[in-house]
Amino acid sequence: MVTWVTVSKDGDIRKVQKDIIERLSLKFDDTESVERTSMKIFLRLSNMKNYLLLLDDLWQRMDLGDTGIPNPSRENGCKMIITTRSMVVCNQMEIHEAIKVEVLSKGEAWNLFCEKVGNDVDSQDIREIAAQVIVCYDGARGC
Repeated sequence: MVTWVTVSKDGDIRKVQKDIIERLSLKFDDTESVERTSMKIFLRLSNMKNYLLLLDDLWQRMDLGDTGIPNPSRENGCKMIITTRSMVVCNQMEIHEAIKVEVLSKGEAWNLFCEKVGNDVDSQDIREIAAQVIVCYDGARGC
């Protein structure tokens, strides 16, 4: 099973828990305490044999225990991927292996965009949106 959760800059534990709960096909109860939800997540993940958890766009250290995520190990069959822009966060999360992914050049980014959009790339609306994305990306580094 693969579970992908986008953490983002605010790193709100309740949002992360809600996303994990929903992807595990459990019911999220926002009146439930963080600790109770954490236990629900922990029990479900602990009973799974093999799963991959992707924590995307992590901006700061996240305590896996507070969230309910068991520490990944060979024994419990869990693998985890963390994406972040910060090596400091990688080190704080005690990762096993860091892989630096370089930013695409404008040409590479445009080619990838064209490949995904297909024949509609000549549309004026599509070109305007693409130009806005490129300006946003270049100006604010991922705004």
